[in-house]
Amino acid sequence: MKMSPEHTKAAAQMLPGIITAEGFLGDDSRPLPDIIQADEEQASRLGVEWEQVAETLHALRNAGMEGQGTSVEYLRKWNVRVDEARGVLPCPFKDGLFHKHTILVTHKASGAQLVFSELSLHLLETHHFLQGRGSSFRMELAQIKKVLEL
Repeated sequence: MKMSPEHTKAAAQMLPGIITAEGFLGDDSRPLPDIIQADEEQASRLGVEWEQVAETLHALRNAGMEGQGTSVEYLRKWNVRVDEARGVLPCPFKDGLFHKHTILVTHKASGAQLVFSELSLHLLETHHFLQGRGSSFRMELAQIKKVLEL
């Protein structure tokens, strides 16, 4: 897929050392639109709806914020811990600033875990971008489906 000017600018911001030390693409060499398209196709195959995922992740993050760095049980299904670092991170698409919160969600029954940041949640919700393969904050759709019981 051809890179739009918006994708070209965003991809440049995702390189290591620009916004974060490791960047957003990991070891994934695919163009940004191809990464997004592949994840959108997989979401469709798995029956995962972006809006439902974002809504659930927001609820989990909000519940975890109550714990102030300690684990909080949510809906008897998950344990959620939010760790906070000072500062904010800009979206590589230039549409917002996001607190440096790292959210760890553990599905109680299976022990499966999902780690995401506020910026990761925004990227998923707004851009359908889960980050490149090998990125520390990449969220795999199969793991999302398992942890969130979708």
